[in-house]
Amino acid sequence: MGCNPDDQKLAQAYIDKNKTVQNSIKSIFTTHSRAIHTPFGHDTIIFDEDPLPLLLDVDTLKIADLKKIKKNKHRALLFGDDRPRFINLQRYLESVDEGEILTLPDEFKVDITNEWLLFMQTEGIDSNIMKFLASDYFYKDESDRDLIHFINQESLPQDKKIIIMSATIPVKIYKELYGERVQVIDITDVAHKGTITQHTRYSYSRNSLAKHLDNVNEKLEKRPTITFKSFNEQIDNASPDM
Repeated sequence: MGCNPDDQKLAQAYIDKNKTVQNSIKSIFTTHSRAIHTPFGHDTIIFDEDPLPLLLDVDTLKIADLKKIKKNKHRALLFGDDRPRFINLQRYLESVDEGEILTLPDEFKVDITNEWLLFMQTEGIDSNIMKFLASDYFYKDESDRDLIHFINQESLPQDKKIIIMSATIPVKIYKELYGERVQVIDITDVAHKGTITQHTRYSYSRNSLAKHLDNVNEKLEKRPTITFKSFNEQIDNASPDM
């Protein structure tokens, strides 16, 4: 079955725009994940907050999910071979001690490109098995023997200057990961200039704004205002370009 021509055009347009951005020499605002995984041509990457949760990505696996992945369905019907595809991995994980930090032995690592369709065709899986198979470390939960905690470590680009702006960054962890590459610039003595006026009665989230528009507009001074895109027509002096 072929793809819808309109969908193909949309997909190609998305790919083309990504290539344009990737090759741009101008400043680019993007997500933390894309900044880590996309090979932009810039020599400096600035994070506006700590990206550690993406660099050390922690997740869980249910051993029971491995039992749901069977070998080739046609082979199962013809030869009665209905054993789980990952029976050896399942038995290994069931045998490890709780709380011990381990790495997945090479014998259990598989070529994910050959297995993804099998995962996609299996219903009822709650765990990201492909992610686990590429994990760096794991351990079995001490109170739930069916639960495996694992971590995937991503790397920051080696050939770029990385600037992380955070007031709560765990410096010790970064030094363990990146050694002498880490330099800390402490600017805790910054003094505020100007006045901050905060109205705390309402949260002024999208939902809150919809209920209290008149109240908001009464309090706003006649200055350019940054708001949600969907409220640009309702907030006085909204500045869509800011």
